[in-house]
Amino acid sequence: MLSVNWFLLFLLLLIATSLLVLAAAAARRAAGRPQSDPEAEAKVVLFGLTVGFLAYFLFGTVLVLFPLAIAFATLVGWRDRPALRYIGTFLIASAGLWAVFLGERRWNDLADPAVTEPGWSPYPLAVAAALLVFGIVLRWGITTGPHSST
Repeated sequence: MLSVNWFLLFLLLLIATSLLVLAAAAARRAAGRPQSDPEAEAKVVLFGLTVGFLAYFLFGTVLVLFPLAIAFATLVGWRDRPALRYIGTFLIASAGLWAVFLGERRWNDLADPAVTEPGWSPYPLAVAAALLVFGIVLRWGITTGPHSST
């Protein structure tokens, strides 16, 4: 029977999708067309998934500072786009990935008596869920326009 490493498969699919989106953006730019909002949103989602994935597997080492520094510099550098909306999208992707991974680990621990995680704490999962909700609020909760209070 063939054994599948799902994390490696996810990483390879993430890399392939990122390359496809970047190739589409390069072709669009070469044709002289501006970047569309769905294309920019897809880039932010893939960036959030990539940073979340790297931070999850590098957590506990000093190497986790590298993807976090890149994410911080990129998020701060968005001047020409609606930054709060993209920060919300980034948080949905990265914190959502953390919530799924941490929830899956806990689910595996509860579902299988052979799997135990004695030092489990609910705080990382709670922080990931809180950041996910905060990202949803930033992405869809803040309105801009003539009827907004901001």
